[in-house]
Amino acid sequence: MRRVDEVVEVSRGLVGHEEGPAEFRWRGRRWRVRQLQTSWVETVDWWNSVDVRAARGEQLDELSGAAAGDLLAEEELWRVEAEAERSGRVGVYELAHRWSDGSWRIRGVLD
Repeated sequence: MRRVDEVVEVSRGLVGHEEGPAEFRWRGRRWRVRQLQTSWVETVDWWNSVDVRAARGEQLDELSGAAAGDLLAEEELWRVEAEAERSGRVGVYELAHRWSDGSWRIRGVLD
């Protein structure tokens, strides 16, 4: 799987009999989810947060590292098979939803 880290717009809905990401907009294209392959939850990289880095004694500027208070933040991950709206191109995509701020991003592509 090729690693990607880009913001995407996601619409949730029913795919088959399951609730999850139903479509997403990425790089100017609309992708319709054909199948929800799997989902899981991960804790974000807490070891890189401002609080932990400061506790290690690192010198930090205000813009470095993850935001303070994110030590227990989690992301919901979805691996989906999706089809491009016009070209019909099909691929497998890994979508991440951060519950703390509602944002979505694409983490990986297998096409």
